[in-house]
Amino acid sequence: MNTYSAQGSITIKRLRTGNQIYITFDSNGKALYQGIDTESGVVSPDFTNVDNQPTRTPKVTSIKGLAITLSNHTWKYNGMLLAFSGSETWQTDSTGKFQMKPSDGTIKIIGNLASTTNIAADTLTWSAICATDGYEETITKDLTVNLQNVGSSAYVGIVSATTEQLTSDVPTITLSTKLYLGITGEVSSYYVKWYKDSELISGQNSATLSVTRDMVDGTQLFIAEFYKSSAETVYISRAAIRITDVLDEFQINLYVSSDNKEVDTNKAVTVTAYIIK
Repeated sequence: MNTYSAQGSITIKRLRTGNQIYITFDSNGKALYQGIDTESGVVSPDFTNVDNQPTRTPKVTSIKGLAITLSNHTWKYNGMLLAFSGSETWQTDSTGKFQMKPSDGTIKIIGNLASTTNIAADTLTWSAICATDGYEETITKDLTVNLQNVGSSAYVGIVSATTEQLTSDVPTITLSTKLYLGITGEVSSYYVKWYKDSELISGQNSATLSVTRDMVDGTQLFIAEFYKSSAETVYISRAAIRITDVLDEFQINLYVSSDNKEVDTNKAVTVTAYIIK
């Protein structure tokens, strides 16, 4: 049995003023995922179909509650700067695969990324100028588009949320799931077990999960295990998402403190945690 796992992340930046900012992406609920049958070249979901096109909108908030203004939004695809043009609300890039809303930096994928020669994960990199508390800084964050070679019997589960930040205006977030079977498309009926890290959330087995501030201490990883039915004991896919409560007084941040930055044979990486108030 093939199993897949996905995790999200949040970026915390410290500006010259000492202000901490959170960077996440709001979404329209469409997964940054494509599966492809490398023999036939058929992809699913098809991003040329308007109903399947995912969007991501940069969301930046201040730990001090300060006003933030974003400008000069840019996107890169696998390191290549995307050139958008047009006067419409949505500007299209030169490759014809992406559109951007220049007013808020929202990106939309309108063309298929997976192909018989591209079955590895792609990276979208957003950057903008962030103005707050009298200073300007360039900030950036990556998005991963998961591309996979799938057979007719491979299951892939996805967890998404319209926003990943709990705030005073957003005290509850709904996590949503989707399950795909190969290139045949979305599965309509399945069973889910939800976890906070490795702790099973009792009584929560629907395709959605409501997350409140009481469930999140700083940042919390939620994991969904997908089963064909409640009678099954072996999951067919797993996926995860990280939710942050930006109103918590204390946050835990991590950084790679060793000289070696990548894990390799006989080369360990040390990660150090520290608390931000």
